[in-house]
Amino acid sequence: MENSLLTITHAIQLAVAPVFLLTGIAGLMNVLSSRLARVVDRRRFLLQREEERTAANGGTSSARLQGGVPGASEPDASLNRRIAEDDEEIASLDTRARVMYFSIFFAVFAALMVCLVVTTGFIGALTQIDLGRWIAALFIVSMASMVASLVYFLREVYVAVVAGKMHRRA
Repeated sequence: MENSLLTITHAIQLAVAPVFLLTGIAGLMNVLSSRLARVVDRRRFLLQREEERTAANGGTSSARLQGGVPGASEPDASLNRRIAEDDEEIASLDTRARVMYFSIFFAVFAALMVCLVVTTGFIGALTQIDLGRWIAALFIVSMASMVASLVYFLREVYVAVVAGKMHRRA
């Protein structure tokens, strides 16, 4: 009985570090989902503005109605420029959302692998089976997944910064 209690106590001690890792991954996922929510909200705003322009033109798309006609009046040219800028921003937001999805996917996958590390550690401790190689493999997969998540996050930040610079120049 005492040996079993010591085994479980030792397994709990070994599980503490992965649990802290889960806390860090949860923090990263919070940041990622917040950024994704901002992208989705901005995209909805731009699409709603496009729908309002279409409704104001009697159901005809503003871009097709104004269409960059040579010699268009100044307000028409300004509207054309704003429509083009909105289309570019929507394309950038679509890219950011897709990249952010992959970042979130890999962060969640890393968290699942860490949970399996903890579970496998407990199973090994309770059954006296040597699962050290499995635990190491799961941990390596978890860290590789975290690296992938962070790389995609870095890519999303880069796309956001480049898009921000383009809109400031316009």
